[in-house]
Amino acid sequence: MTSNIVLLLPAPRDCYLPAMPLLRGDIYRYEDGFDKNYVGATRHAEKRRGEWVCTSSDYAGTKIAADRKITPPDKWEYYSFSVFDTDSDRLDQRLKEYESYYIAEFDSFENGYNGNRGAVGRPGTTIIRVTAPDGTVSIFYSYNEAGRAFNLTSGGVQYYLDKKADSTNKEGFKFEKLN
Repeated sequence: MTSNIVLLLPAPRDCYLPAMPLLRGDIYRYEDGFDKNYVGATRHAEKRRGEWVCTSSDYAGTKIAADRKITPPDKWEYYSFSVFDTDSDRLDQRLKEYESYYIAEFDSFENGYNGNRGAVGRPGTTIIRVTAPDGTVSIFYSYNEAGRAFNLTSGGVQYYLDKKADSTNKEGFKFEKLN
């Protein structure tokens, strides 16, 4: 038996980068067992994974809703990988690119469950950016999704988006409509 030993040596002092927070997003895929897939991208993987098990919700559009009721969520295969970046806009762009790539790779628009070719959320929905007091940015594709994240009703989210002068709530989260 051969083993490889790798020695990790400290980098020279001039090679250290300043500490920058890493932002995380995830690309994920569900496969129904019959070679049909759904591909998605999210900044909230744990929350999105939890929403998957609720078959009464419209998880990701009409193409997948009926099959989620026939094939229980726990019978689908789940695959994912994380994407990291220090820049929020760049991370969102990378997630869009990966999502579009894997939708094409698994043919999940024509022969799967995706309702579009990626990088747009559901067609016709509002894209909402929420900036936290610490500068962290989250993207949501519906009033309901943003509301669940902040314990607001969809009307509460819309209230902040409709405010012209200040779209910031009392906790310091700023709501912006992107489309």
